[in-house]
Amino acid sequence: MADQILTQNEVDALLKGISDGKIKVRKEEKEEGPGEEKLLKWNFAKHAKVKRQRMPVLEMVADRFSKEVRHPLSILLKQDIEVTPDGVRSERYGDFIRQLPLPSSINMFQMPPLKGQGLLVIDPNLAFQVVANYFGGTSRFNNKVEGREFTNIEQMVIKKFIAIVFKHLANVWKTIHPIELKYVRTETNPQYVTIISPTDTMIIIEFSAEVDGMQNRFYLCMPYFSIEPIKEKLHGGTEVIETDPHWSSRLKEKVMTIPLTLTGVMGYADLMLSEIVKLKEGDIIRLDARENDPVEVFIEGIPKFIARAGLVGKNYSLEILAAIKEGG
Repeated sequence: MADQILTQNEVDALLKGISDGKIKVRKEEKEEGPGEEKLLKWNFAKHAKVKRQRMPVLEMVADRFSKEVRHPLSILLKQDIEVTPDGVRSERYGDFIRQLPLPSSINMFQMPPLKGQGLLVIDPNLAFQVVANYFGGTSRFNNKVEGREFTNIEQMVIKKFIAIVFKHLANVWKTIHPIELKYVRTETNPQYVTIISPTDTMIIIEFSAEVDGMQNRFYLCMPYFSIEPIKEKLHGGTEVIETDPHWSSRLKEKVMTIPLTLTGVMGYADLMLSEIVKLKEGDIIRLDARENDPVEVFIEGIPKFIARAGLVGKNYSLEILAAIKEGG
């Protein structure tokens, strides 16, 4: 083999091509000096700061919901289940959805009159726990769930869990802003769920559910723009009164046992004091009403009914004819 790789004619042709621009040469990267820094691309949308504001009313909703949903879920699973809220946070939708395992029970729902769609995300371990306990089994043995899809029967049981969650969540929301929770569809692959842009903010309420001594989670997720019209209520701008149905029932029972004085006025008569002091047993007082005139009935001195006087056996009685409207 010859030592010379290129002939002189080839070298001359190569130099001529470079000078004419017909042959492009890759430029060498300039080495950074000690005081120089390399420029990096920065995606401002990706690194936009998520607003982190406390929503005490939303935290109260989560607490009330967890207390209200325990009993119906325990009936569904035929054993006690503990549901506790683990906090409310805001997070970019793309960051949240990338963290979800495959498969996950990702259930989309509408929430009229609020705009947009929300998500009820059930951890796959919890989903399989629900199915196992529903059919009388146990979830104490850790079964590997990665990569396994839900069967039609398992989906049917999970939808029963979802229906209970939606029912009681809507009931709790009535104290703040009445909404409906309408199931749309279920996906198991997070990549197929795109309800908002990856950089948009989601409000995430996290719950922990303990079954058979094992704790797993489910999440209620709502786009920030959906709840923005009522954000003043969620930040505590509007007073929300929480009522305890058991306390209300007991209070009603106590009120119904309060004794009241009922008086039927047969008529009126005007007498002088000198006439009253002379009254004795057997005297007759003439009233300004006739025998068949209606009787006005007072409760604690307040006129409430119109009645007719009569006898039931040997007892005097009043038959209520009509109620007296207030102010008239």
